[in-house]
Amino acid sequence: MPAGLGPPLAVWDCRDPGISRLWPEGSKWAQANIRDAGSTYRLEFYLLDTPFAVAYRYVRNGAGFKTVRDGTGEPLCADPVVQMLDELPPAHLMAG
Repeated sequence: MPAGLGPPLAVWDCRDPGISRLWPEGSKWAQANIRDAGSTYRLEFYLLDTPFAVAYRYVRNGAGFKTVRDGTGEPLCADPVVQMLDELPPAHLMAG
């Protein structure tokens, strides 16, 4: 999370078993609104002057598969990126 933002309005993290409540509607929203949604494993949503998300992504290789660390099999993660949004997800998808 970028410094000084405070807590996000909502967090979608595909590593959280409870995230299944958002699918398939949340998945459709992400595909339509988040660049590289297929590589994104976590989204944090914020609203300052405009809505935006901080996207956490896996590193993909040339064939489109997750790149893993040698010896551990753990996926490599790219640095988080800020993506400006036209709008936040619908309120029922933002609710905890």
